[in-house]
Amino acid sequence: MHQGKTERQEMKHPSNRELFEYWNMLRGERLAPERADIEPSAIRTILGDTFVLERDGWKDPVFRLAGVNRALEGLAIDVFTTMRDFADQMGDPILRFCEDWMLADEVTHVKMGSNWLRQLTESDADRRARALEFQRTVDSLFNFRGLRGEGEESSIKLARRFREMAGFSTEEIDEISDMAKAQRAEAMAAKAAAVSR
Repeated sequence: MHQGKTERQEMKHPSNRELFEYWNMLRGERLAPERADIEPSAIRTILGDTFVLERDGWKDPVFRLAGVNRALEGLAIDVFTTMRDFADQMGDPILRFCEDWMLADEVTHVKMGSNWLRQLTESDADRRARALEFQRTVDSLFNFRGLRGEGEESSIKLARRFREMAGFSTEEIDEISDMAKAQRAEAMAAKAAAVSR
């Protein structure tokens, strides 16, 4: 941090600063505010960019596998593939090599998560369904309101081929893609509505 600057000044995006100020006001001297303390109408101008993650003693490892090894590291597959394609466009073999190396690592992590998730829930369909529903929730957040997807307008390309290698079914990938399309359409409609006001 630069001398004389506060944490608030270090945040570049206005909505991050607004949320940070609200969070600090609510928490006071506590580590974090209680969920019941949060009043959505108080942050209505940034609510579309805000989400709450809650940890409720997740003792079941399949939720970690679904949320981290499949959803978060699945996002990493998409990012590294996008960056590798960018390196190809720029003619940068060093960047391509680095991105390819990281991509291979992430595919391995996701494949491991996919395999363990299936093995740990092999005889418990309800447990598997709950874990995959949690994964869908996390994947929905990681679509960043439609910035990830398969279209040309997508900033982060959904890496279908590498996700298949990592253990995602075609149906799972289609679901992420469809969620991203719907989120992008919602974001564009909200943007158009805001402009017309």
